[in-house]
Amino acid sequence: MSNQNYITEMLEFEDNNVIFKENYYYKENIKEITYKIFEGYLIYKPKCCYKCGVVFDDKFEKHGFINSDIKSLEVSFYKTILRLHKQRYLCKHCGKAFTLSTSITNYGCFISNNTKHKIAKDLIKIKKIASA
Repeated sequence: MSNQNYITEMLEFEDNNVIFKENYYYKENIKEITYKIFEGYLIYKPKCCYKCGVVFDDKFEKHGFINSDIKSLEVSFYKTILRLHKQRYLCKHCGKAFTLSTSITNYGCFISNNTKHKIAKDLIKIKKIASA
C-alpha cells in the first residue's frame, strides 16, 4: 500500500486530488497539546472559474497556495490535523482569484466532515444511554 493510500485510509477521507509529498507527517505542539500533522497539497485543474463561470483555458494562472489546518479524527489517541495547501488560481477573464475546494470539509470550514459525523454519532449514543 502506498503512503498516499495509507494516509487517506487512516484519516478516512476520499479525495484523489490531495497529494502527500516527502516529509508529509510530523508531530507539533500547539498550545501545549501534541498533534499529529499530515501535510498535503490540493492540486487539480478546475473545470471553470468559481467566480464568473468561464471554462478553464490559457487565461488562468496559478496564484500560490492558501494553507488550511483541518481538524480530523484522532489517530493513536493523538489529536490530528490535516495541513492542506490549497492551490489558488487567478482568472484573467474576471480578474478574481479563487481557491480549489475539497469534499473533506464544507466551504469555509476547518473541521473535517468525518469528524462532524463522528460527533453526531457519539451524541446519538449518549442520548440513547440517557433515555434508557
